[in-house]
Amino acid sequence: MLKKRAKNFFENAKSLANKKIYDLAAFNLEQAAQLFLKSFLLEKRGYYPKTHSLRILLSQMAEFNEKAKKLLEKENLGLAALEDAYITSRYFSREFEITEIKKLIEVVQKIMGLE
Repeated sequence: MLKKRAKNFFENAKSLANKKIYDLAAFNLEQAAQLFLKSFLLEKRGYYPKTHSLRILLSQMAEFNEKAKKLLEKENLGLAALEDAYITSRYFSREFEITEIKKLIEVVQKIMGLE
């Protein structure tokens, strides 16, 4: 169920980006990543931590998946940007640029490719 929702958030993010609604695209990208990671942990452990931190979730995924560990190291800045997108797109008025959204899409695609 969570994995399906993650994919729906991802598709919605791409649609919003095409409509130039970048703040909501960023929020949807973060949600896609968060739900995907939680889905993986739920499948492997039967639970996931009560956190919104993608870096914490990915580090826990890395216990089961070596590629996750490498992604965490390589994309730390992109993961931090996604975490910031969760807060800023939800609680503040922040403008996102298409270049930022394209990078966030790349990072989320890498996360969702860890299956």
